[in-house]
Amino acid sequence: MEKYLQEYCDRNPTSKKLFERAQKVFPFGVTSNIRAYKPFPMFAERANGSKVWDVDGHELIDCQLAFCPMMVGYNHPVLTKALKDELDRGGTHWAIPHVKEIEAAEAIRDRYPFAETVRFSCSGTEATMHAVRIARAYTGKDKIIKLEGGYHGAHDSLLWSIYPDVGKIGPAYAPTPVPVSTGIPSNMKENIITVPYNNIEALEYAIKKNQGEIAGFILEPAMANISVVLPEDNYLQKVREITKRENIVLIFDEVITGCKVGYGGGAEYFGVEPDMVTLSKAIGGGFPVSAVGGKKEIMAEIEKGCYHAGNFGGNPLGMTALVTTMRDILTREATDALIKKSEAAFEEMDSILKKSGIPHYFQHIGSIAGLLFTDEKVHDYRSMASQDYDMWHKFYITMLNKGVIMIGAEPTEDISFSVQHTDEDFEKVLKAFKETIDTF
Repeated sequence: MEKYLQEYCDRNPTSKKLFERAQKVFPFGVTSNIRAYKPFPMFAERANGSKVWDVDGHELIDCQLAFCPMMVGYNHPVLTKALKDELDRGGTHWAIPHVKEIEAAEAIRDRYPFAETVRFSCSGTEATMHAVRIARAYTGKDKIIKLEGGYHGAHDSLLWSIYPDVGKIGPAYAPTPVPVSTGIPSNMKENIITVPYNNIEALEYAIKKNQGEIAGFILEPAMANISVVLPEDNYLQKVREITKRENIVLIFDEVITGCKVGYGGGAEYFGVEPDMVTLSKAIGGGFPVSAVGGKKEIMAEIEKGCYHAGNFGGNPLGMTALVTTMRDILTREATDALIKKSEAAFEEMDSILKKSGIPHYFQHIGSIAGLLFTDEKVHDYRSMASQDYDMWHKFYITMLNKGVIMIGAEPTEDISFSVQHTDEDFEKVLKAFKETIDTF
C-alpha cells in the first residue's frame, strides 16, 4: 500500500470498523454511491462552523461542504435559533399551507425576478424532474436537450451521458446519449438529446435534426458537476437567442450555482434570463429543500393538469431554513464578502499549481472552484474526461491526512467555502494545499 493510503488507514481505525459494519446493511457500504471511495470513507461525528470532527477524533476544515449545500457553514447561530423556534411551535410537518412558504417564494423571486411563481420539493432531483415535466406540458413536445457531463438528478429522464466512455458517445456534432444506470427503459433515449457544452454548432445541428419536437434545454449556466467549467464566447447569450427563436423552454439548473456564484446565481452573474430555474443545496442551509420556478405562463401548466405534489414539499422546517438562509445569512453583502475571500484563496492555489509544473486544470467562479489533473484545456465533458483519477485520489487522501476535506469524493466535485471559514482556516487550507502539491 502506498504511504499516503497507509497513513489514512492508520489515522482512521474507527471509520474502517464502521465501514465494515455498514457494508453489511448498505450496498457499497454507504447510503449514496458518491460517498464511497477507497480505501473506505471517513465517518463524521459532529460539525461546527467550518469544521467537521470524525469518529477518530480528528478536526478537519471542510472545503467540500456536503457537495456544496453548506454555504452557511455548520450550526450557524442565526439558523440554529430560527429552527429551534420553529420546532418549539410544532413546525416539523403539517402538510397545511403556512406563511413561511410565501416568504420563501418571495425570497427566491427577489434573487430570480423571472421566477414569477414557484413550487417547493425536497431535492434537486425532484426540482429538475418537475421542471422538464412542466416544460413538456407547456410546449406539448417531448424531447429535452441536456449537456454531456451535466448532472440534473437521479431520475430516468435526465440520467444520461453524465460520465460516459468518450469512445461510446459518437461525434461532438451529433452525440449519442448513453444511460448512466441499468434499469432505465431504453425507449427513453428517444426523448433525450445530448450536446457538448460551449458548442453552438452542435446545438444548432441537434435542433435542426429534431425540428419542432424539442420542449426544453436544461443546463447549468456554469458547469459545476465536471469540475468548474465556464461558458466561452457568449455561449449562454447565444443559447438564449436560439431557444427563444425556436420556442424551446430554457431551464437553468442552479442547484449548485445558485447562491454560490453570486447573490442572483448564474442568471444574474452572466446576465442571461432563462424561462425556468431549479434550485436546491445552498438555499436550504443544509436542509433538504428545493424549488422550481419560472415565468407565470409556464408554471401555470400546474393549474392546467401538469402534476406537481409532494407531501414534504414546503414543510415548516425547510421553509424556515430557506428564508433564514437566503434573507438573513446569505445577504448580498455577506455573499460578496465570501466570494472576495474565496477568490483570493483560489488565486493563491492557482499560483501554487502553476509553480509546481504539474499538468492541471484549475477554474473558479464565486465561492467554488474545480481542480483536475490533466494536460487538457477543459471546455466541456470530452476535454475533461482525460483527467488523471489516480492523482486526484492521492491529492484527496493526502489533504484528508493533513486535516482538510477538499473537493469531495470525486474529482469532478467542487472546492467550496462557507461564510464561517475564518482567515485562519484559509491560511491552514493553503498551507496544506501547498504541502500536498509539493509531494507530487
